[in-house]
Order: sequence, then structure tokens, then C-alpha cells
Amino acid sequence: MARNLPGSGLTKTWQAGLAVIILAGWISLLSWQTLIYFKWPLKVFLLLFNLERFAPFEPQVFFLHWLSTLKNLLFLMAFILSAHGLGRILLEKIFPAARARLDEMLYSLGLGLALISLLVFLLGAAGFYHPAIFALIFAALTGAGTWITWKRRARLRPGSGWLLGTWAWSDKILILLVGGFCLLVGMAIITPEIFFDSLVYHLAVPSQWIQAGRIHSIPTNFYSNLPMGIQMLYTGALMLSDERLCRMLHALLGILAGLTTFSLGRRWFGRRAGLWAAGLFLTTPIVIINMLEAGADVGSAFFAVLAFHAMLAGVLKQEGGKNQQILAGLLVGAALAGKYTTAFMLMPAVLVVLFIMRRQGWKSLAGVLVRISLGAAILMMPWVIKNIVFTNNPIYPFLYNYIPSKYVVPEKMQKAMGQIREYGHRTMAQFFRLPWDRTFCLPTSYSYVGPVFLMLFPGVLLLAGYWRRGPPAYGVILLTVVFSALIWANRTQISRFYIPSLPLLAILSTYALDRWEQWHKVPALISRWTILAFLGWGWANTMAIGLSNWDPIGSTLGLESRSAYLDRKLMNSYAPMARAINRLPKNARILAWGETRSFYFQRPVTAPTVFDHNPLIELLAGSSNTQEVWQSLNKQGYTHIFIHSGEAVRTRGYETFRWNPAALERWRELSCQYLRRVVVYGQQVLYEIVSEPMTEKIIKHGRPLFTYDPEVVDKVIAHYSKAGQAIRQGRVNDALAEWMRMIELAPEWKDTYENLGWLYLKMKRPEETFKMYSRADELGWLTPAAYNNLGVQYMQRADYAEAQRCFALALEQAP
Repeated sequence: MARNLPGSGLTKTWQAGLAVIILAGWISLLSWQTLIYFKWPLKVFLLLFNLERFAPFEPQVFFLHWLSTLKNLLFLMAFILSAHGLGRILLEKIFPAARARLDEMLYSLGLGLALISLLVFLLGAAGFYHPAIFALIFAALTGAGTWITWKRRARLRPGSGWLLGTWAWSDKILILLVGGFCLLVGMAIITPEIFFDSLVYHLAVPSQWIQAGRIHSIPTNFYSNLPMGIQMLYTGALMLSDERLCRMLHALLGILAGLTTFSLGRRWFGRRAGLWAAGLFLTTPIVIINMLEAGADVGSAFFAVLAFHAMLAGVLKQEGGKNQQILAGLLVGAALAGKYTTAFMLMPAVLVVLFIMRRQGWKSLAGVLVRISLGAAILMMPWVIKNIVFTNNPIYPFLYNYIPSKYVVPEKMQKAMGQIREYGHRTMAQFFRLPWDRTFCLPTSYSYVGPVFLMLFPGVLLLAGYWRRGPPAYGVILLTVVFSALIWANRTQISRFYIPSLPLLAILSTYALDRWEQWHKVPALISRWTILAFLGWGWANTMAIGLSNWDPIGSTLGLESRSAYLDRKLMNSYAPMARAINRLPKNARILAWGETRSFYFQRPVTAPTVFDHNPLIELLAGSSNTQEVWQSLNKQGYTHIFIHSGEAVRTRGYETFRWNPAALERWRELSCQYLRRVVVYGQQVLYEIVSEPMTEKIIKHGRPLFTYDPEVVDKVIAHYSKAGQAIRQGRVNDALAEWMRMIELAPEWKDTYENLGWLYLKMKRPEETFKMYSRADELGWLTPAAYNNLGVQYMQRADYAEAQRCFALALEQAP
């Protein structure tokens, strides 16, 4: 007999029927939007799996690729064993308690990885960044960890049927979907790193420190003064192997975050709730996409959710006594040392825990806060001290307006801080629409979260009204999620900064699903299978994003070497220029302009970010003449200058410097009389700083596009894009019109004339071709192809001396 719910005249059957109708409408709406915004990527798969774009199979390439992959897998296992051994010792000696096997493993790995990170930091602070030294220490840690793990192998063995044996069919399919997402991760992480942020600082800063043999100040990269706990693991990995091991480490931290989510959900809401919470977290596209790179978001999320797990166990279960609170604090410190933004979740979590304990008296609350703070300080204090020594600001770059901080250019730092709020809401309606916008209206592919959380969001809201009736942990998790969401929404709204809170949101969502099932199985069954359908669709789209960005098929099948992969995937011939720089003498020191991705440079390179001071720009602006600029460069030890004009143009809007005639003339004189071109690749030029001025060198009086004001640059780029599109569509006259508009905006930029010369050549209009190429030659140095074409034009005019000059200049750049 159906029961009536309180305050309702409808029977449970009628309510279930009404719920199914409402649910069907909600699912239909989300499905429709999903089909519109995230189409089935069949064409992407057909393109990516088209092997004709690669060279024939080469056994040597295949063998070397998989040999290096096996080496990195062995090092990854060594990291796991070392961390487990270190953490296990700490857990037994300082934080003993009766815990589940999975919790023991997670705490051991979390503590061990945090200790390895701290060890690498101390080695760098002491000036011992030498691969041989670290290899010896790491070998000892691996040996000890292997022995401890072997002794506890029975304790670590999972029970029978833990994977597929005792689950319902929907649960088994969820496990298979998680496996599919992990397959994508496995395919992508065995390729070289190409993620921009990793090449700028996640890997680039550790690489520079390793080259110097110590941790040192990098004034031109403010990211180097952020906490770098995760990057310390990468530093150790780079002293043992290459960046692919770093990518594997970050993926490992993501898997551990999923296991922690499972353990947290299982403990408080049941085994199935834990499984689905972990499944939702590990199949969230933004999580998987971040696991595919050597970043910090997913890695710091592991420490954050493990810290939350430890806090709940200590407060609600009295597990581990007072030392459990220090354990939680250590993990809080590890999370904050990984990324400041974990505070969006951890700060509300600590306050909510203290609120739950409010009846124990203020002395007890103060004790809890002191123990958590003490544990956090142990792992955060090294970074605070480092920042004080290097910048005078313990939490650099924050509060730079109130704390006198070295290396801060206020206008640029204001822009850097503004980037954190780049997706901030403007109206109350936009604020409440945020869940919908973050699901469908994505600023980038890195913001893709899928529709599952939005689908379950009404159930979470409905259940929130009954939070006092749930398990003890439910209220803590709910309040933490609510307050962390409010902080995130008001501070940033960048999706990846919310990753540390996603495990808790996943637990709330699956708990709502379980309560839904207890009330009536039909709507719950519809919900579960719809979630699986959305996850399957999301898997295809995540595969398309992941494969499009990393495209590992060629290297995996032995059809593409490492260097060929980097040449293809890194834009604007960055990799060939890196190889040219790496062939320079060991004592070379390079000052880069435009290019900030310094990881693949094996020589000391100063690569200023757009948010930091630029030594070359400052010299050009502040010196009285060009010779003074040249002398200052020599005095600072620079031997070469690397200009990436394409990147300098792309980032021109961030640059606060305005070019005046004097600075522009100094740059013209410097590039023609004090710099010798060594290598030219497209929009990139590597100059050698000469020992004596070349007075006979002709000074070109054009202007690079990055010397124009940002407003002009933006307009020129817009016309350039339209011209390119017109060329691809065969609308030649439209392309000519766009390039003529570019000449009006930037009359001294030689690239427009060079492009027009090429177009007139294709149109078989020799007079216009010669005119445009000649004008471009007056303004600046041409590309080898342009010099070759201009040389042919001079030959047709019987001007053999000029033709010989053009051919010689072409050969000089591309011998």
C-alpha cells in the first residue's frame, strides 16, 4: 500500500509518476543542450586516427619511445614505494590509529609525497640540485619503501570482488567508463609536454633551478614565487628522467584524489555512494583534461580532499586523537603548498569543523585550530621563508599594495590579479545562472565539466533542506561546498580552481541519488542510466579534446619521433628554435622577448612573463643611446637575444610599455649594428650580441608589429585573420582589401607588404609583386622564401647584383 508523504494528499505512486515527468523534462532539456554544445566528435576521431599523415612505421622510433615509457613507469613505481615507505613510518610513529586499509595507504602516500616534496626543496635551498646526489638519496628511499611495503603486502592486498564482482550492472558500467577515461590519460601522458603553463613555470622553473644547481630568485617570472610543492615532485622527476615522468606523477595524484573520494564517500554514506562519487569526479572532463598535463590543480586537490577526510575522521569519529588534527594540518599545508586556491575549499572546511565542535568550549576549539595550523605551517613555512628572502612578501604576489615587494610592476601585477577574476559575474542574474553557464557556456575547453552535476543539482538543493536528518558528515560537507562555491564564484569563476571542491560536490550528488533511490526505484533508475549516458557522451568529447590537444597516436605507434612530435605540436616552430639554442656554447646566456616558454631550453634563458618587468624593454626605454643598451647587456652577461615576434604580438595587450620614437630608433640600431642573426625560423630570430658594433650594417627603418600600440595591434590582427579566411575561400579581392587596411593601420610593418608580394606573385602581376617585395625589403629583413622571390624579380629585370644579394640573404637564413 502506498504511503502518503507528510503534508501531501498524493500517494507515493502519484508522486513518483509526477517526479518521472519532471525528471524526463529536465533530462530532455539537458540532452538537447548537450547535443547543441557538445556534438558527437566523429570527424575528430576520423582525422586523429588517420595514419597517412605520419611517416611509415620505424621500429627504432617505436622501440625508443616505449623503452623511455617503461623507464618512466619504473621511476613512477619508485616514487610510489618511496612515498609509501616514508609515510608509513610517520603514520606508525606519530599518527597511529585503527584505520581501513585504503585510508592507511592514502595517508601514507599523501604524507610520503609531501615529505619528498619538502626534501627536494631543502636540497635546492642548500644548493644540492645535482642528479647524482638526488639519485643516490632516491635509491635509498626506494629501497626502504620497497622493504616496508613488502612486509605489509598482506595488509595492502584488496578483498575479493572489489572491482566488478559485487556491483550492480549500472555500477559495473560506471567502473568501465572510469577505465575508459583512464585509458585516455594513459595514452596522452606518455608524450612530451606541450601545455603552455607547464612550459612557462610548472616545469620551466624547476628546470632553471636544476640548471643552476639550486633554488634561486627569478625576478622575471612571478610564478616562481608561488608555492611549488607539486613542482618539487617534478623537480625530483626531472633530475631522474624527463617531463613525461612529471605528467605521470600528476596523473597518479589525480587517481589518488579519486580513491580518496571513494574512501570518504564510503565511510559516511556507503560503499555504492563512494563508488559513484569517485566515478563522477574521475569522469569530470575538466579533471581528466588537467590530469593530462604536468600542472598543479588536480595534484593539490588530492592533498586537499585527503586533509578534509582526516579532519572529519578526527572530529566526528575521534580517530587518532589530537594527533589526527596535526595530520590533517600537514595535509592542509601540502595542499596550500601545491596551490593557493585550495584555500577556497579548506578555509570553509576548517571553519565548519570548528562550528560543529562549538559546544566543546573555546579552549578545545583553540586547541584544534592551533594543531591544524601547526601542521600546515610545517609544510607552508619553507615557501613563506623563501618568499620573504626573495621578495620581502611572505604571500607574494598578494597584498603587494600593502607589503613592499621586490620585482613587482604594479600595473602588470594588477593585470595578473585581474586574470583570476576574468570570468567574474556582473549581475545577480548571471550569478544565479552560473551552474548553467559553467556547464554549457564555456570560455575554453579546459572549463568543460559536463552536464551530470547540473542534472543532479536540483536533487542536491532539495535534499539540502533536510540536512539535519542525514549522516553526521553530511552537514559538514554541505556547508563546506556552499561556502567554497560562494568564495569561488566571488573571487574567480575559473573552473579548474574549483577542482578541490568537486569531490565533495560529487559526494553530495551521489548521496542525493541514493536517497532518491530509497524513496522510489523508478526515477532513481532513470537517473543512474541517464548519468551513464551523459558520461559516455562526455568521454567521447573529452577524448576529442585530449586527442586534439596531445594527439599521441603517431608517437605511440612508432610513426613519430619525439622531436617530430614537438615540431608538430608546439606552435610557430618553437621546438626547432629550442634545438638551435641548445647547440649554443655552455656559457651562453639568452634574453628572450615574446617567448615565455623556456622549459625546452637547456641553456640559461631569461624569459619574462607578460606580468613581470622586461629587461630589454626597460633598457630601450631608459638608456640615453643604443651603445648604452649594448653595454648593459654585455655587463649582465647576456650573449644572445631571442625574439619571438608572433608571441610578442599575441601578448601585446598585456604590455604597459608604449613605444616612443627614441626607443624605436634604439631598437632599430641595436638589431642592425649590435646584433648578428644566427638562426631564423618564421617569426623567431636568434641574435648573437656582437663584441664590436657593425658600423657598415644597413639600418632597416620598419617597425615590428609589437612596437605599435595594443589598440592598433588588435585591429591589425583582426584584419589579418579576415584576410587569411578570404584566401582560404578563394576571395582574393577581399584579402587584398584587408591587407590594404592593415597598411593604413601599420604602414611601417614589413610583413603586410611581404604577404601582398606573395599574393601578387600568385596572381601573376609582376609589377605589383616587385613593388611590394621591394618595400618590404626597405623596412626589414625578409623570410628566405621572400628573398628568393625578390631575387627572381631582380633577375627578370637583369639586376644581377641585387639578385645575388637576395639569394645570399636567403641562403644565410636557410642554408
